Amino acid sequence: MKFKLIALVSLMIVGAAVLGASIIQIFSKDNIRIHQHLTAEKKEICSLDHSDGTLCTHLPLLKINTGGQTIPGIPLDMDDMFGESEYSESDDGESMITVHMNVFDSATKYNHPTDEPTISTETQIRVRGHSSRRFGKPPFLLKLITEDGVERDEALLGMSAHNEWALHGPFLDKSLIRNYLFYNLSGEIMDYAPNCRFCELILDDDYKGIYLLVETITAGENGRLPIVMKKKNSMLSGYLLRIDRPTEIDLESLRDVDVYTERTYIQHMDVAIRYPGKARLTEDLKDRIEKEFSAFEKSIYSYDYDSGEHNFKEYIDVDSFIDYYIINVVSSNMDAGRFSTYIYKTIDGKYKLCVWDFNNCCNNFVDDETDEEFDGIRSAVYFNMLFRNADFVEKLIDRYRDLRKTILSEDYLREYIDGTLAFLGDAVGRDSARWAEYLASDPLLEKEQIGRNPHSQREAVEMLKDNLFSRLKWLDENVDYLRQYSAASANKKFSELPH
Repeated sequence: MKFKLIALVSLMIVGAAVLGASIIQIFSKDNIRIHQHLTAEKKEICSLDHSDGTLCTHLPLLKINTGGQTIPGIPLDMDDMFGESEYSESDDGESMITVHMNVFDSATKYNHPTDEPTISTETQIRVRGHSSRRFGKPPFLLKLITEDGVERDEALLGMSAHNEWALHGPFLDKSLIRNYLFYNLSGEIMDYAPNCRFCELILDDDYKGIYLLVETITAGENGRLPIVMKKKNSMLSGYLLRIDRPTEIDLESLRDVDVYTERTYIQHMDVAIRYPGKARLTEDLKDRIEKEFSAFEKSIYSYDYDSGEHNFKEYIDVDSFIDYYIINVVSSNMDAGRFSTYIYKTIDGKYKLCVWDFNNCCNNFVDDETDEEFDGIRSAVYFNMLFRNADFVEKLIDRYRDLRKTILSEDYLREYIDGTLAFLGDAVGRDSARWAEYLASDPLLEKEQIGRNPHSQREAVEMLKDNLFSRLKWLDENVDYLRQYSAASANKKFSELPH
């Protein structure tokens, strides 16, 4: 009894430390999430002379040299943000160009572009994303290669080694922190969410400001999705699918998978096999994936979707779907379940979801202003059926209540946001100065939503906090009303798919 009491007291002390003034890493299931602003060593102020204007930063620094090439992937119809697009190519008709990248990432000293690089590598690059391709500070896809053009895995900025990375440029998100915040929160809650690190970018000697280096959602070891195919048997493989716009270019995806949900989308979307890639995706394996995924979708959209042989619990990891819903409904991420929606499966496991892209969440620019409803992701693909099930709804409500005591508590979130901004430090001023004139004249900001366009990073952070905390308060008061969607009176009979 004595030892049990000691253990209980110890757990209480640990719990208090998590929520107290000194935030520590939280253990998410079997994974340890690394939070850059919590784990980075404090550096001595640099004593070097920078009167010549040389960049001096406590953040990791990426320097990319294109050799005078134009980076492909720019939309050719710059005025049509939401329509189908064609994208620019390199001079020789390729979708990527090869550039040289130096990475400066000292753990103890400030970083300068004149330092000896931590990593120096050839890299393929293109502009990535959809509407964000049109921004003055666009995101990029990076694929590290050797001088011979072979994929090269590197552990960039302390993340697990891989050859493929996304370089996200927070632009219309003037707070700069939405993706960092919600990727890391998701990583604490879910089995996997992309790891990320802040850095600053110099492109062809032009300072581009603060970027976020992010793991792309793909297979890998020691940190990425554990869905690597078995080399000895090409029919044994986990796989990753992406639901997105049919025009979204991805070099590794096989487009237009024949699946059941194409009958149920409000908007026409494609389902792409993101992993395995074209080089390893045989016709037999493609057919197996299509049949397996279609069986799951036919099940969840069947009359007896929650019983017998078609029970959705036989196909999905319920916890994953619940956590995905919670993080996206809390953040008011209107894209979730519609655009850039990733669903994956290990060889012997069930389907899980993976978060991606919080750039426009928390009532940020572009999307319609968030209303106080559960629609959106609740009515998105899969969830419009899952919410008919009372067990699913009850488990979701319980999970939300538990998370509000820890990772989604206001104290934890407020300190996390403030700690992240303190970590970014004077890099925020450099980024704001770099883009102030561009943002002031950008035609994207001349829309009717201009009243939601903050004029400074400080104002943007306050808007983020206000929206997030008011959203949580509303959810606290209304989350129990989710039961209405699983009530017997709302689900007496349904003989056709919901629209």
